Amino acid sequence: MLRLLKRIVLSLVFLELMYVLVLNLALNVGFTQTLINKIKPEKFQITWQKAWTPYPFKFFIEDAAAWGASSSQKWKVAVQTASASVSVLPLLRHRVKVYDIDAVNVDYFQRPVKMDEKKAEKSAYFVPVKHFESTSVSDKKPAEQKKKPKKEKKAWKIDLENIAATGNHSFWIYHAKGDLQGDVNVKRLSIETKSGPFSIEEGRLDVLMNQLQVGKEKEMLSQSKIAGSVTFDPIVFSENKGLKMLSFLSFDIDIRSQMGNLDVLDFYLQRFKTASLKGKGSVEGHINFQRGKLLPATDLQVSADSLSLAMMDYRVEGNGKIVLDVPSQEPETLRAEVLFDSLHASVSNERNATAETELFRGKGVMLEAKGSPQLLPIPSKNEILTYLAVDIPAVIVEDIAVFQRYVPEKWAFKLEKGSGELQANVLLDKTHASLKVQLRSKEATVGLSKQIFKTDLDLLVNFDATTGRTFNASLLGSYLSLKDSILVDEYSKKKRVSQNWDTLLRIDESTFSLPLNGENNVSREGLRSLDRLDVKKLLSTADGTLKVSGTVSQLDWLNLLMKSSLNLGFTGQGQIDADLKLKEGFLAEGSKIGIVPKNLQVGLLDYTFMGEGLFHFIVTKGGRTPSVKFDLALHDARMKRKDEKEAMIEQVKANLQGEIHGFDLKKEQKEIALHLQIPSAKIKNIAVYNSYIPKNSPFMLTSGTADMKTDIFLRSHSAKGYVKLITRGLTMKMDDQKISARLKMDLKISSGVPKDMAFNIAGSTIVLDQARVIGSTTNYRQPDWSAVVLLDKADVVWRKPVRLQSQTSLKIKDSRPVVAMMDNQREKHNWLSKLMTIENIHGKATINMANNVITIPDAYVKSDKIDIGAKGIISPMLRDGMFLLRYKKLKLLLKLKNGKKNIDIFHVQRTFDTYVVPKL
Repeated sequence: MLRLLKRIVLSLVFLELMYVLVLNLALNVGFTQTLINKIKPEKFQITWQKAWTPYPFKFFIEDAAAWGASSSQKWKVAVQTASASVSVLPLLRHRVKVYDIDAVNVDYFQRPVKMDEKKAEKSAYFVPVKHFESTSVSDKKPAEQKKKPKKEKKAWKIDLENIAATGNHSFWIYHAKGDLQGDVNVKRLSIETKSGPFSIEEGRLDVLMNQLQVGKEKEMLSQSKIAGSVTFDPIVFSENKGLKMLSFLSFDIDIRSQMGNLDVLDFYLQRFKTASLKGKGSVEGHINFQRGKLLPATDLQVSADSLSLAMMDYRVEGNGKIVLDVPSQEPETLRAEVLFDSLHASVSNERNATAETELFRGKGVMLEAKGSPQLLPIPSKNEILTYLAVDIPAVIVEDIAVFQRYVPEKWAFKLEKGSGELQANVLLDKTHASLKVQLRSKEATVGLSKQIFKTDLDLLVNFDATTGRTFNASLLGSYLSLKDSILVDEYSKKKRVSQNWDTLLRIDESTFSLPLNGENNVSREGLRSLDRLDVKKLLSTADGTLKVSGTVSQLDWLNLLMKSSLNLGFTGQGQIDADLKLKEGFLAEGSKIGIVPKNLQVGLLDYTFMGEGLFHFIVTKGGRTPSVKFDLALHDARMKRKDEKEAMIEQVKANLQGEIHGFDLKKEQKEIALHLQIPSAKIKNIAVYNSYIPKNSPFMLTSGTADMKTDIFLRSHSAKGYVKLITRGLTMKMDDQKISARLKMDLKISSGVPKDMAFNIAGSTIVLDQARVIGSTTNYRQPDWSAVVLLDKADVVWRKPVRLQSQTSLKIKDSRPVVAMMDNQREKHNWLSKLMTIENIHGKATINMANNVITIPDAYVKSDKIDIGAKGIISPMLRDGMFLLRYKKLKLLLKLKNGKKNIDIFHVQRTFDTYVVPKL
């Protein structure tokens, strides 16, 4: 038995020696490599510099390389030294099992088969073909070979177990290229030929990656310390190409690295067509990635000294920090924070998409985003980004005009220029959006159509919105503050500048809605997808209501918005309350604006109204060019001519109405038609009208008040209405005689040119009654006397000096006041006082006024017993004329010559008829 055992041992030793001798000899003979490489030269080749085996199925190899090719892939692996054990029995089952693999300094290359060099250069940077020696997959085969039916061969399954690689390694897989040093361990790596599955089980890394380059000259990582585990679920590469492979990859690693490019973080943003992240810096943290999804414990921090974030039309560049994590309490949420230390933000130019315009620059801008941690398969757009918050502290804006891109063109509002400061907070999620933006600018220039504001601007936009079947939004809390504002009318040839004014407008209530359907420019998807969100379209198409309140320190700016040749103007301050309705971004019918003014002054024609009241605007027709009606109600106001120092008309109750048709701030405004109503007013001293009478006139108003009513429709070249006046306690002076009476005027305005204060008052009536005459000789006092003047033809220009051309009809009840006045001029002739009273006197008169001169070419009244005639001229330098009185056959002539008066009873008629009014 011992001898048998010895024989067995000796046999085994002999076999071992023969195995070592023969196999080591074969491994080191070049013919062996040639023979192996002839088996499938287009599929597989191998070379080595030195190889040996110390005992069966254990092999050591040095400077070895293997090339392989499948229908879609080419690969190559090279090692400096390696050892492994091979199981023989599995070969019987078409299975290769290699285990206990130790390798030093491993290099691996892989690229697609059907990728020529030109295509590779255009699409990505792949391993050059020369690295793969002569391995190829030929499509061309002998004709007879093509005719033979192919015999289906069984696929080989290759298992590599307990792999340990140490030393310096490199790889070049597709367009990813890198080199590293350290330890790589894999429990099992499985490959199946015939495009079968590939897998890696329980891989572990503890390496220092010197460089990772993706694409040509695009360095991603350098000096990277990576430690952790890696697995690859069974994958068929031909069925899962490109990024689909990541769905089978899992790794749980710690990493600390320099990043020459942040494109690896850009992978998530690339789902948005207009989003990207670029830059360089350092990264440190932990990544737990399982089968295409980031899991809790993922926590990365990137410190970037060069960072560029682009989304939609915006780009933010600077330096800062990026934090990525998946919180354990929210395992289905990937959270990202981007904190910029210093930055400048820009937006693409609307006219030139390749050019950019700076929005702002500053420090401390933070962006927080949340979304699905699922990277692959790619989730729906609604899950990619579920939350976005942006916090912008006070940053510098070089030119506020860049924000004009958010203002709809239809609003005719323009941010022209001015530097300033911006603060903003933005929050967006699936169904909710809030935006708080504050823009401040000293000496900002703001355009409103042809008008230009120069102002200190403080604008706060507080926007809050939700989406469902409709898009609903609110601007509650927003305000606009304008201080030290000046409004300049750039359109007018005579550029008018308003007084400085302050305005504060607050939005107290607000609703906006937009049905989300195919008929609208903005869809529900557009609202939920940031890359399609268009603020301008939302504002241009939404329906809404606004309740606005505020104060305006100066109403003078209204003068430039309401065109009028009637000298319409407003000054004062006011409290504003508005109920505004919007339809597709335009003011809609029913919108109302109310102004409660203080210290109000309203200019109209040659007059100024002063007092308290209420200003109403209402939109009677909405749309692009709305029609706006306004109504100004004044109570207990005062009224004066603009050249008068003191208002002599008080207790004025007035209404001024007008309507602007086709209001378009982009064009010159049409003339406004006005309707002025004064139901009541009191002239506190009628003597104020002496300024319209020539200074040398014998006639003067001395005292009295009057009640006035007015109702006039006014346009620049037309007028229609009336002015009614009735005096109380009126006294007049005619030379040294005192006359008291009541004057009633009913002035009918049939036409005119109001801007020139020129009116046609034909048909007007003037009634003088309750006359009393107090003279040196004779007094007259009878309440039933009256004289009526009907203006048959009359044109007046009611400006100093007054211009009047008139032809009148006169009707006098009796001659008693006239006789009394004549009698007071008789000196020693007392017979006039004995004249009988003549009733029903009537006649005609022509009276003209111009340049402070009154001319009476002809005035004549008569009855069956008496005639009264007058001719003359009254001016500051001259009083000349004649006054004729005939009673039956008695005639008397009162003559005025250079201010001297005398009575003549000789040749009265001839003298009167031949008298010609002097010309000046």
